[in-house]
Amino acid sequence: MKLYHLITTITAHPFENPHVKKIINKWVGLLRNNDLHKTISMCDPFSNNKTTRRQGTSLISNDLNPKFNSTYNLEFNDFGKLMKSKNKSFDLILFDPPYSLTQLKKQYEGIGKELEQWQCQRMWTAGKDALATTVKPGGIVISFGWTSQGFGKHRGFEKVELYNIEQSGRDGQYNLQITVERKVDHNLFENYINEGS
Repeated sequence: MKLYHLITTITAHPFENPHVKKIINKWVGLLRNNDLHKTISMCDPFSNNKTTRRQGTSLISNDLNPKFNSTYNLEFNDFGKLMKSKNKSFDLILFDPPYSLTQLKKQYEGIGKELEQWQCQRMWTAGKDALATTVKPGGIVISFGWTSQGFGKHRGFEKVELYNIEQSGRDGQYNLQITVERKVDHNLFENYINEGS
């Protein structure tokens, strides 16, 4: 795994940062593998109107807030299960959820909903489990947050890059972690699911 340390300014919409754009564009290019006619299938389950379409990609987006112009407006876990039930297949998933319960609560309050207790416990587990099955072998998940957990080995992924992004001139701010993982083993995840049943 390659480790990188950057110092830059990250706003509430990290996809606007030129360093983050460069990381995403790099992986779109690598997934295209010199085939300029290949369309890369992308998924952004927390779009918040921030995912920009890139040339040569198709995008399915989701955001709970119905005012955002996304493909779906569903709870993340429901969105993941829907993608699995529709047998969707993605080359690249951009996983940028709210990083804390406080951020999640603000999202719900912003659309006039109460955050329920079940949404605070293992917030993203069911959705990650479902979306992990939609990633093509060799596909990439780029996860954003305050940890480098990502989707994990138990779901069949290996970490290939980790970016520690330090906030420029902002003491006391958490660093943003960007974890890039490649889907390597579908059977590993199926075994994990079957053992838990």
